[in-house]
Amino acid sequence: MEARLPVIAADMLTSPSGAVLLAGNSHAELAENSSPSTCTPWVNAGIAGTKARDYATAIDRITEPARFRLAVLLTGTNDIMRRDKPLSQSSKARFAADVAHILVWLRKRTDEVIVAAVPPVGIAATRRREPAAVPV
Repeated sequence: MEARLPVIAADMLTSPSGAVLLAGNSHAELAENSSPSTCTPWVNAGIAGTKARDYATAIDRITEPARFRLAVLLTGTNDIMRRDKPLSQSSKARFAADVAHILVWLRKRTDEVIVAAVPPVGIAATRRREPAAVPV
């Protein structure tokens, strides 16, 4: 995360007006490094491996980014690890608070925010992740 954050901050500061911001965990960071549309510039602000809390803390360190037309937030996959008891009331409350914090940050800097659902957990991932937490 520490190596990625200065890159994100620089990209945000120099992004063209009206760009799309892709935010969140590895689903965002590992997106192809070219614009999904030849007409719309975008900035990849994903940080692989982050939980919502990590991402909320990281983005608070970015000051005065450009204004974005749209932000797409992809988060939650790292928050449903079985060891973290993602179905407990405290985990659900913490996740909701962390995502709310991220959304406030994004809404101040974008015209529109889209939150993507946590992708379904495949069979191979169920040893470490709690599939019942995906819809929650």
